[in-house]
Formats: sequence, structure tokens, C-alpha cells
Amino acid sequence: MNEGRKEAMKVFQITESLKRCGISDDTTYVLAARFGASHDEMKDVEKLIKGKEIDLLELEGRANNAQIQKHYKITPQELAISSLSDAIVCRIAARDAL
Repeated sequence: MNEGRKEAMKVFQITESLKRCGISDDTTYVLAARFGASHDEMKDVEKLIKGKEIDLLELEGRANNAQIQKHYKITPQELAISSLSDAIVCRIAARDAL
């Protein structure tokens, strides 16, 4: 597969992922993460997002916990014995293992 086609597939996969998670033009908060990215790659990501960067510590206060719990199907019983972040990480890890 040539480089242009690979890049087009990446963009398509990211777009589909965002749609699946409910990201739309009226979304007010987005967390963008790129691990092991170069400075230039992070600048490219910044160009894709219209808005301002906030400190990661502000994220928890801005999160819509009810929507997150619904999306990941996290029950109150589970939250009685685990944290929300642990429940999410567990689901992501299990999905990636399948």
C-alpha cells in the first residue's frame, strides 16, 4: 500500500472513530492524545482542532460522567468497587485483547 493510501486510511479510521464516540461540529471538549509523537506531529494535530488547549488536570472537572458511564456501560455497582477511570481502562484493554 502506498504512503498516500495509508494516510487516507488513517484519516478515515480516525473520522469514523470520532463519529462512533459522538464527536460532532457542536462538541465542546475533545481530548487528543498522540503517544511518541514528534513536535511536528503534535503541531499537525493542533491544526486539526479549533479551540484552546487546557491543562490535563482540568479534564476531570469538564467530563460528562453520566455520558461516559452510558457509553462504556458502567453500572453504579461497578463504581462502588472501582473508579470510573479504572472501569474505562479495563474495557479498553479487554477490547484490544479480543
